[in-house]
Amino acid sequence: MRPFFLAPLLATLLASAALAQPAGGLTYYATRAAFDAAHPGLPVEDFEDVTIDGFWCASFSPVDWNTDDACYDPGTLPFGLGLAAYGPTQNEWDALIAHAAGSFGQPSKVVGANLEVDTTAVWFGGTKPTIAAGMDVFAFFANPGNPGITVEVYDDGGALLGTTTVEADTLGTFFGVRAHGAALGTIRLDMDEDYVMVDNVAFAMILGGSAETLPEAASSFSVSPNPLVETGTVALTLVRPSSVVLAVFDVLGRRVATLHDGALGAGPHTFSFDGRALPPAVYVVRLIADGALAARRVTVVR
Repeated sequence: MRPFFLAPLLATLLASAALAQPAGGLTYYATRAAFDAAHPGLPVEDFEDVTIDGFWCASFSPVDWNTDDACYDPGTLPFGLGLAAYGPTQNEWDALIAHAAGSFGQPSKVVGANLEVDTTAVWFGGTKPTIAAGMDVFAFFANPGNPGITVEVYDDGGALLGTTTVEADTLGTFFGVRAHGAALGTIRLDMDEDYVMVDNVAFAMILGGSAETLPEAASSFSVSPNPLVETGTVALTLVRPSSVVLAVFDVLGRRVATLHDGALGAGPHTFSFDGRALPPAVYVVRLIADGALAARRVTVVR
């Protein structure tokens, strides 16, 4: 494993600087101040609870809130946040690496993919959808003329929502994104096999699931029977033609079925929900209609 150099983080937060207007269903933010103004009060994961003996600690990929290894105890990462490495060595024990504060001059711990791994990924799960995320991004050993960090944003079903480039910076660069009409699944950061590390990750979850919660475009949304033994029906009534995503998720936020993804006309609609292939558990049927969300819990039993 090759060592790498980390420079100190330069915390430059300019409240007036937003990177771009909404494009392709995404809004990007160039500063933490602008991101925080749009999404106030979010907790920030600074990775200071990651266990490091000496200068660094290495892990298999991926890691999440349940990981139990030399670097992470269960609960070290907050529920809903995970890290992964994508590339030729992603299954090796040192695919993900964490470095101690001050070990190379940096003020705090940082985490990301090892040098031999192509891409650092921050991913989101949990019972509630993630709609926004912001983080400090570090790029090291940048080649002359490198155009920067390529950032790919995926939804929770693995579909690409958008791609942008963040200026590569050894001092640290803030990147933030808000998804409109979709839930964030994974943010992948790559810089042509050079190190990309992250710190101070904030992410926003939105609520959904009460009997009263409905998108403005819908007048009813229900799942029956509940509990469900084999097959059931998801019923939805729209008050106007709408863009609709209707999908089923497990309690860790993983999509297990897509019932509809596309346009629907006004009026009643029914969709079959086949629970026979699913293990007995609690699931969430999530409706996004014209960018607004509602969710219903359903229990699959045998």
